[in-house]
Amino acid sequence: MKNNYAVSVMLKVVFPYQQTSLLLKFHPTTLYSEVINKICVSQKISNPDQYGLFCPMGRGIWLEKEKQIVEYDVWKLPLIEFKRLRNIEVKVCCIKNTQKLLFNEEQSICDCIPQILKRFKLNPKLKYELRAENYTLDDTRPFLDQKKIFDLDEVIFKIEQIKVEEEVKQDIFIKIFSKPLQIAVDRATEKTDVPPIITQITDFIETNGINVVGIYQKPGKTLNIEKLKEIYNRKDQFDLTKFISSPHDAAGVLKKYLYELPESLLTQKISNKIIDQFQNSNKDTINNKTSKKFLKIAKELLQEIPQINFQVFKKICSHLVLILKNSEQNKMTIIQLAKAFSPIFFRESEIDKILKFNKNLGNDITKIIIKHSDFLFFGKEIQSSNRVFAKVLYNFQPENENDLEISIDEIIEIITTNEINKEEWLTAKNMNGEQGVVPQNYIEILENYDESDFVENSLTNKQGKGKIQNEISELSKEAEQTVTLRKNLELKYNKLTDHYIDLLDQALIEQETIENLMKKINEKGNTENII
Repeated sequence: MKNNYAVSVMLKVVFPYQQTSLLLKFHPTTLYSEVINKICVSQKISNPDQYGLFCPMGRGIWLEKEKQIVEYDVWKLPLIEFKRLRNIEVKVCCIKNTQKLLFNEEQSICDCIPQILKRFKLNPKLKYELRAENYTLDDTRPFLDQKKIFDLDEVIFKIEQIKVEEEVKQDIFIKIFSKPLQIAVDRATEKTDVPPIITQITDFIETNGINVVGIYQKPGKTLNIEKLKEIYNRKDQFDLTKFISSPHDAAGVLKKYLYELPESLLTQKISNKIIDQFQNSNKDTINNKTSKKFLKIAKELLQEIPQINFQVFKKICSHLVLILKNSEQNKMTIIQLAKAFSPIFFRESEIDKILKFNKNLGNDITKIIIKHSDFLFFGKEIQSSNRVFAKVLYNFQPENENDLEISIDEIIEIITTNEINKEEWLTAKNMNGEQGVVPQNYIEILENYDESDFVENSLTNKQGKGKIQNEISELSKEAEQTVTLRKNLELKYNKLTDHYIDLLDQALIEQETIENLMKKINEKGNTENII
C-alpha cells in the first residue's frame, strides 16, 4: 500500500556561487534526480549530470539522486545547496600499468569500477576488487561500496581480480570474531590447538608488554583495536608491531576476541557447576579462603569442557601467571587481573542470580583459578603458604622505638611465627612494609587468610604512599619556585622604586631649573620696561 501525502514540500535551494536562492514546490515522493532536472530547466542548464544537491548542515552529505525527498526529512533541513560536481583526479594501478582517471566527487566506490574496467579494457564478467594503497593501516582492506569519492583523502586505487582458490577464499571471507574457537583453528595455515590470534598476542605482550604498567587494565585506542580486529578477521600471519601504538592495543584486541565468543570459555553448563561448587564447598570460600575440596572438584569440571576451550583456558591462565610474576613492574595484582578477565571466564547471564548474593563472586573464582592454575592445568600440588596473618583487635600506640603502631581491624603479617603462644610480644609487618613488635593479646590469628589480599593492599598502599610523596615533592618544588619568584618580584619592585625616585628627583631638579629661567626672563623684561 502506497503512502498518500496530502501536502507538498517547499524546498529552499541555494546557489552558493551566485549567492542566490530559489524556492521550489515538490511532492514528498519526488526523487532528487527530478529536483535537479527541474532546477536545471529553471536555470537553463543543459547538463544536469554534472550537478548535485548538497546538505551543508550536520556532517554535510550529498543527497543521493535515487532517493525521495521524504527519505531525508527535508522539513528539518533549512537549506539545500545546488552545486556543480567537481571531477577529482585519482591514480589507478592495474598490474604494472598506472593511469590517472577523473571521477565525479559524488560517485561511490562501486560506481568507479565499471569506468576503470572500461579504461583498462578488463573483462567485465570477472570479479574485481578496488583497494587503496595508502588509505588504511591494512593495505589489503577493500573500500566500503557506498563510500563517496569526496569523502576520501588523496589515495591510489589498485584494482585486482578476486582469486577463487580455496585458500584465498578462506583468507578473505572467514571471520573469527564472534565465531566459535574452532573456526579460528580451522582457518589457521598451520596445525594448532589454540587460535593463532591468542598465541600471537600473548607472545607479543610477554615480549614487549609484560612490564608495561596497567597491562590488561588500561584501555587501548579504540580505533587501533577495531583496525586490528578487522585485520585478524581477514588473516592470521602479519607483523603485529606495524599496527599498534602500545601493548595496550594488543591486550584490548585479545580481551575483545575472548569476550565476543558466542559462549564463555568455561561454557554455561560448567560455569554454573563451578559457581555452585564454589558456594557449597564451605563457608570459608565465600570469604576468599580457598578450600582444597573446591579446587579438586574444579579440576575435574575443567576436564568436561571442549578440548579446544581447555587449551585456550590453559594458555590464558599461564599467560596471566607470567603477568602476575612481574607485578612489581606492571603494577597488576591478581585482583586486578581477576577483574579484567572475570567477564571473559563467566558471562553475566551465568551469574546474575549469584551476583545478587555476592557481586564479587566472579572475581573471587577467577582469582582462585589464576592463583592455582599450576594445580588445575599441570597437575602440581596445591600451593600452600606458610605466612601467618592476624587481625588487629585494639589500637596500639608505640611506647618504645621497636614498637609498631597498629589500628583496629587492620591486617598485619606475623614475622616470627615461632613465638606465637609463647611470647607476649610478636614481630609483625603492616601493609606499608613497616616492621616492629606488637602485643599478642591485641591481635587475632587468621586461619587460611588469602595472602593475595594482603599483597594487593600492600601494593595499593605503597602506590598511594608513593603518590602522596610525589605530590608533596611537587608542592615543595612549587613552593620553592613561588619563593624564588617572590624574591625576583621584590628585586624588580625595589629597582623600579629606585628608578621612580631617581626620575622624580630629576623632574624636581628640571622643574627648579625651569622656574629659575622663568624668573630671570621676568626680571629681564621688567628691566627693559623701566629703561
